Order: sequence, then C-alpha cells, then structure tokens
Amino acid sequence: MTHILDPLFGPCCRCGTTATAVDTIIMLPFQAPIAGHGWGCLQCGLPPDGAIAVVCDACAQFLADAHWHAADLSLLESVCSGAVADGHRLRRAHFRAVRFAHDRLQHPELDQTPAAPPALDIEILPTDRMFPGYELVDLDKPCSRCGRAMAESGDVPLLVWRANGDMWRFCPACAGWDRSDAGPLAEDPADAG
Repeated sequence: MTHILDPLFGPCCRCGTTATAVDTIIMLPFQAPIAGHGWGCLQCGLPPDGAIAVVCDACAQFLADAHWHAADLSLLESVCSGAVADGHRLRRAHFRAVRFAHDRLQHPELDQTPAAPPALDIEILPTDRMFPGYELVDLDKPCSRCGRAMAESGDVPLLVWRANGDMWRFCPACAGWDRSDAGPLAEDPADAG
C-alpha cells in the first residue's frame, strides 16, 4: 500500500486558513524570528536563519497574480516562528525585518550586473504640461501633451517624475504605446481624399 503524505505546515501566513492544503513555502529575504529555523544556503555558507512563510494554494495564486516580491511583507499577515510544522506564527506587525540574503559573489550562476532600466521613447517637450509637486496620481488630470482626459477611457498613463516631485502624464497615444490612436492631431483615414 502506498501512502502519500501531505505536508503539515500549519496555518497559511496570508489568510490563516488550515481548511485547505498549505503547501507553498516562501523563502523571505529576512532573518527568521528564531535562529536555526529557516532557510540557508550551503553554497554561500548561510546558516539556516532565513525567514519562511507558507501559504495555501489560493493565496499562492493571489500573490503570483499580484506579481508579488518576497521583500514586500505587506501582503502577508505573519511569518513562521520556529519549525514550520509546529504551526507557530509571528504577526507581521511584530516581525523585525532584518535583511538576510545570499552572498552573490559565491553564486557565479547569478548575473552579477543589475539590469539597466529601459530607456524612455518619449521626449519631454517645452509645451508639455507639468503637474507640480508631490500630487497624488489623479485620473481626472489630462494628458500633459494632448490634454485628453484619461479617467473615462480606461487608458493607463505613462507617468514621468522629476526628483522634486513634478510630474508629466502621457496617454498611450502620446507615449507611443498605442499606434492605433495618434492623439488629437491624427487625421481620420476615411476623411482622406
């Protein structure tokens, strides 16, 4: 007879459920609440002191859909405290997030050079309207170039900030993302000729 053992990881660190399988393990880039009860790395000599969270399948899917990064603890309610199977959790509010990470020099398989951010394909023109200061992103504000309101259209603007908080916002057509609409100066091909 074959027995399939379900891992017993205790409650989900996001929603707290124990009603469904909690079998996704997340290695967090922080020190574990209790040394020796976490993840480590033989290659770069890290002791098993890295924090761990476990989540149910529904929460794992939610985190994946949200393009969540483990360094952002805001979507977790707790982290494992002690052995994962013991079910002890430390609430995020009480967790002291001290960085814990691989020694990248000991990992030649990792790319050592950080990727450069992509260059913008847009040039800020003197006629582009600038929105001053650290304003909240207001969807009712128009495009800096063509003046088109974006709130009702569902367009996602390109936001460009200066270090002092000044901001320009461009609709997809003016940002060059949407070739089907060249902005307010586009001529309708039906009107030609």
